[in-house]
Amino acid sequence: MRPLTILLAAAALAACAAATADAASQRYVAADCRHLATRPTTIIVACGDGGVQLFGLNWSSFATTAHGRGVLSYRTCNPSCATGGVKKVSGVKVTLSGAKACHNAGGRLVFRKVRISYPHRRPSGAPSGTLPLGCPI
Repeated sequence: MRPLTILLAAAALAACAAATADAASQRYVAADCRHLATRPTTIIVACGDGGVQLFGLNWSSFATTAHGRGVLSYRTCNPSCATGGVKKVSGVKVTLSGAKACHNAGGRLVFRKVRISYPHRRPSGAPSGTLPLGCPI
């Protein structure tokens, strides 16, 4: 009877581990405003004009929240967004959160918030706080 108990316990642990891995694998992000990707290397935050982008992303975790680092690219909008330049900041910390279902995500959960933390002081004109991410178009 004891080997059967051990076998059932092992099967239960394996089922729990598979369920946890499956739940973590359902967390996705709209990497380019159109496609879903797990652990994307690029995220376009401002879908309208691409004025805020994260690229070169490397993820240390990707589950209920995701934590990574990469490069931020943003339009300076000085004197205007159409004629202003683009600045890049390396080594930004990226936190994705607020995963929710989207009607066009095939039942997967899509991160809806991104927080960008700077390695030093936030550069003038760089986005601050928590920014919204939309469902893929």
